[in-house]
Amino acid sequence: PTHIKLDVDGNELQIILGGIKTFESAKEIHIELDMSSEEHNEAFLLLEKLGFEIINKEPIYRVWHQPQSNYILRKKNAM
Repeated sequence: PTHIKLDVDGNELQIILGGIKTFESAKEIHIELDMSSEEHNEAFLLLEKLGFEIINKEPIYRVWHQPQSNYILRKKNAM
């Protein structure tokens, strides 16, 4: 796939690690992350190592006030 949407309620890092070859070949990823979570930060850093950068960030406002956002990441050399 060239585009991936990932919303797995806290298991993002495990999904990325398990499907590393699929993520390496993707051009764009849509992902919901809570950057106050250590695991979500690790997932984001792994995606950066795979060559992705943030092209859009949209905060999500929830009742429980967790700092979550929807991110669109694109491979640096993909256009």
